[in-house]
Amino acid sequence: AAAMKSNQVNCLSLFETLIEKITPKTAPSLKEEYLRILTACIAAEPKCLSSWSSLHSKRLYQSELLLKQL
Repeated sequence: AAAMKSNQVNCLSLFETLIEKITPKTAPSLKEEYLRILTACIAAEPKCLSSWSSLHSKRLYQSELLLKQL
């Protein structure tokens, strides 16, 4: 999370990329790691919430998992 806050990572790009990688076929351990990173992105970059809002209707499965994670 510290690296994300120092802008060494583009949280918005990372968020948009990772949310699409979560599918029902994704390995559970990888899914958990993606969700942990998505949560950190939301905490570090408020624009991720806007992005998630626009992706929500197309990514209901991912959104359900992310809501449970939060």
